Amino acid sequence: MEFFINNIIVIIFLPIWISFIIFFNNFADFSHSKKLTYFITFLSSLVGFIFSLGCFYYFISDPLKTFEMNLMWLPFNDFSISFGILIDKLSCLFLSLFFFINLIVQTYSYHYLIKNTSFHMFFIILNLFNFSIVSFLLSNNLIQSCIFLILINAICYLFNNFSYNTIDVSNKTKNIFLLNGLSDICLFSSIVSFIYFILNYSQETDVSSLLFINLPMISLNINSFVSNSFYISLISLFLVSIIIRLGIIPFHLGPLSLNKSISCFSSIYIPIVILSLPIFLFIRILPIFSFNENIFNYLNYFIILSSIIFAICAIYQIRLNKVLIYLALSKFAIVFVILNLGYFNQALYITISDVITFTLLFLISGLVLYNFNYSDNLKYIKLNSKIPLLCFLIGIMSLSNLFFGGFFSLKSISYNLLNDKNILLLIILNLVSFLVTFASFRLFFILYNKDKTFDNKSKWIKLPIVVLTISLIFLSYFEKYFTFELCSIKFNLISKIYIVFNVFAIIITYKLSQQNSLINLKPKLIQNIAINNLYANDFFFIFKRIYKVLCKIINIKSFCIFKKKIVKEKIKQYD
Repeated sequence: MEFFINNIIVIIFLPIWISFIIFFNNFADFSHSKKLTYFITFLSSLVGFIFSLGCFYYFISDPLKTFEMNLMWLPFNDFSISFGILIDKLSCLFLSLFFFINLIVQTYSYHYLIKNTSFHMFFIILNLFNFSIVSFLLSNNLIQSCIFLILINAICYLFNNFSYNTIDVSNKTKNIFLLNGLSDICLFSSIVSFIYFILNYSQETDVSSLLFINLPMISLNINSFVSNSFYISLISLFLVSIIIRLGIIPFHLGPLSLNKSISCFSSIYIPIVILSLPIFLFIRILPIFSFNENIFNYLNYFIILSSIIFAICAIYQIRLNKVLIYLALSKFAIVFVILNLGYFNQALYITISDVITFTLLFLISGLVLYNFNYSDNLKYIKLNSKIPLLCFLIGIMSLSNLFFGGFFSLKSISYNLLNDKNILLLIILNLVSFLVTFASFRLFFILYNKDKTFDNKSKWIKLPIVVLTISLIFLSYFEKYFTFELCSIKFNLISKIYIVFNVFAIIITYKLSQQNSLINLKPKLIQNIAINNLYANDFFFIFKRIYKVLCKIINIKSFCIFKKKIVKEKIKQYD
């Protein structure tokens, strides 16, 4: 297995060479060039998947093993910037997950875009995207990670812009580009601040050792020279950068702009870039927060509040992709909270499960949109094919953490919260789970209860969906390696209460579906402030209405004062 580790650099630069081959292949015979483009891209990802699995198997025997390689990149007088590779169990796990999702999406994209004139350009951008993601996951220092995050943002802008044909709709891609740019600025500012304090206050560490393995020592040195409040403000930039990428309120506008993007892009961007990369980066820089863990206490409640709002918005939404995006943002926020609470293994398992689940759901969403001429209104679409419908049901059950996707992980977290007497957080987590279950099965019953049926245009999509569904079921058998099995009476009671609440949510959605009431779930308050969209215009609309009310109050008061003055003047005239 050391062969894969010693030659890991192959999977970094192979996508670059594939991009050049596709570029020149674009001028070849049209009937064969598309097959060659797909084949070499698939082969590149397959090689990466085999290498990542080989490295992961090497680290299973000893999870503490690491392999690191450093090359001096930009030497200066006082410091230097190195280009390096860090291979450990965490990076191999995320690499395996990324390449697996990539292989599935490539198979889907080949048939989805076979008649598209920009077929070759899509796969060129996809290979550049693979290069940037792999380089980020194998980075061994903060500066290198920041550089590749900026590159990922630029490539994703091209990737997302590929799926739009009109200027008005393509302008929405600027939202996510600008928000990710803001995240990169926060991360870069925090790194520059670390460099400044290293060079001015620490005599033992230079910039060349801004490695992830040296972060505990760097944090200790900086924390000893600056005040606690200043250090908190410094590390807050890291948190802001991660929160922006996760799409927490008020930074959710970027992910929502993906509601009209093609499923080839959204099925890989939302699970990988919005969830996996921020979680991976947060785990890497976690030693920075070891001296100020109290910063998470207030942050967790704010993130959970965002998760509740997203789950409620998913309940009142009538657009298929928006429902899935809201559910994704709600689940991603919960994963971040679980990681903040210190449940590292459970958070990793739920992250892997959610990535596979949302890839499956977005692929099925693309299947529905493909068969209904890209209309995503839930009033007019249906999922009636047996195999995709069954796969969709399994994905919904995984999303609700019912028997798949982290059931025992969440129950063990609830058990620990109950032992720690953190009742409020326990209740809120179960409330979010109830809302997500309600929104998920609402979507299932809406798609199942329509009158229109599919034609036979979508047989090619069943293979990727079936493979993802089988892998999701297969993943549930490995949950015991991520969490401890508990057999106490209290744990069994928590599990039964959780199942009762979620079954109750399913029963409610079923009863509402029998009454055809699942589409029009809009109370007057939500209709007035349009919280089901949560775009910037809606917030401006809210402030505008508040402003008008205040103006009316001020005008009434000023009119009353003016009227009193007139009355007083008239009285003086009569006197």
